[in-house]
Amino acid sequence: MNANEHSHFRRAFRFFHENAGGVVGEAAIGAYHLSQAECWIQEDEDYRFHWTPDPDPDDTWMDDEERALPHECYGCILEKRDEDTGEWEHAQSLWGIFDPDDNYRRIVEAELALEELS
Repeated sequence: MNANEHSHFRRAFRFFHENAGGVVGEAAIGAYHLSQAECWIQEDEDYRFHWTPDPDPDDTWMDDEERALPHECYGCILEKRDEDTGEWEHAQSLWGIFDPDDNYRRIVEAELALEELS
């Protein structure tokens, strides 16, 4: 890992440690793994993320008052380029993501990258 990659990893680790939550006493381990996954996926040109509106979100967890408010709901799809055809194919996805801000989008993408690495 060169100095620039190390610097990016440290910044990513701090971000995930502060924002991603995790099991009490193990948040640093989770942040470490999410940082690794984010760094890996950003360097691999055969992967990309695609955010798209969720056409049929499950809002049954909301009470009536919350459900009456305006919401945006998305799915995040991690796609991998097929090495033979060059076509983009589904690798991982998560749906039913309500009102994500940029920080939450980053966490979702890192979690999908981590799933793909596993």
